[in-house]
Amino acid sequence: MVFKEIQQHPFDYALLILVSALAVGLYLSPGLSLAMKDVVSFFLGFFYAGWGMWHHRRKKTLSVRVALEYVFMGGLVALVLWLTLGY
Repeated sequence: MVFKEIQQHPFDYALLILVSALAVGLYLSPGLSLAMKDVVSFFLGFFYAGWGMWHHRRKKTLSVRVALEYVFMGGLVALVLWLTLGY
């Protein structure tokens, strides 16, 4: 089912993978300050939530439940990355 979804919407998933890979690569770069890692963490969380809502709106399957799921998961991504900073 996942592969069928990716085949039907290759641009959407390519965008998600590209931006996520760039953000993770930037996050893991050794010279990045903690403040910038905060920014990257929250950007990735917000991007994921926005991407999910955009993707489902294009498919005409966006609902409040789906939007809340993406907001929750995006927030969880940001929180986990932020907590790994070691404050």
